[in-house]
Amino acid sequence: MQYVILDLEWNGVYSKKLKRYFNEIIEFGAVRLDQKLRIKDTFRMFVRPQVTSQLSKVVTDLTSLSMDDLDQGFSFSKVVRHFSHWIGSGETILMTWGDTDLHMLLENCQYFFHKNRIPFLNQYADVQQYCQSKLDLSQTAGLQLGLSKAAQQMGMNLEQNEMHRALDDSRVAGEIFAQLFDEESFRSYVKNASVDEFYDRLTFKNTVISDIESPLIDRSALRFCCPECGDPVDQSGPWLFRHRSFRGDFLCPRCQKKYHARVQFKQTYDGMDIKRSILPCKEEPSKEEESQPTVQEGA
Repeated sequence: MQYVILDLEWNGVYSKKLKRYFNEIIEFGAVRLDQKLRIKDTFRMFVRPQVTSQLSKVVTDLTSLSMDDLDQGFSFSKVVRHFSHWIGSGETILMTWGDTDLHMLLENCQYFFHKNRIPFLNQYADVQQYCQSKLDLSQTAGLQLGLSKAAQQMGMNLEQNEMHRALDDSRVAGEIFAQLFDEESFRSYVKNASVDEFYDRLTFKNTVISDIESPLIDRSALRFCCPECGDPVDQSGPWLFRHRSFRGDFLCPRCQKKYHARVQFKQTYDGMDIKRSILPCKEEPSKEEESQPTVQEGA
């Protein structure tokens, strides 16, 4: 078994062929860890752009790359062939920090190969998701752990690393993974990437329901009880959709206390995800609470 952590850099460009913006990969960087989680080899290749001959200022400022750097690279198809060969035929778990790189990789495979599969991918794990759970940050409302923040939390010195460059980012992710790795807990994060369901999940677009009359809504989730006495509360105003959730005012007939309730319905691959909260009207929700309900009740 070997573990490969891949990081990509890409350039957002307008594609005349697609008639929309396209994220063209411009750099591959990866580290290979053996069973003892030691870095045994590294991979780095530039991808010569084929969709555009210019880099956006955002990418240049972030990565310090120039077109002169990329002109020394190879076509996307050749880099993929080199990377596939570098991985080899042994059992491999490919990882990325978050699944954004995986989306970009699939997008480029669709564009250049006209295929809805990533050729060298058989087993996959989101190393960001795993490390976040090991650091006990999985319950942080709506937040994802950045690579630099994770490294700082682990006490790592990043002065020698060129962040937002593919190889250095993959090396940092590899070191974090090695420090936090536990074989038993990691096993549940490894996905079989050779089946259709993997790509169905990857490409599924989660949708927040914004129509209160939608038949997808479970009406029982719109009913609340008073946090003080436990009796049902009466709705005193219409549901309004703001900040990706429905907001409504309620009054407890027994306590005569006013409450502000929020409900979010999100359609996911596995079904409807419902988040609910109810707070006294006198309490102003914090910015963190505004981004996502944190006081939840069972629907």
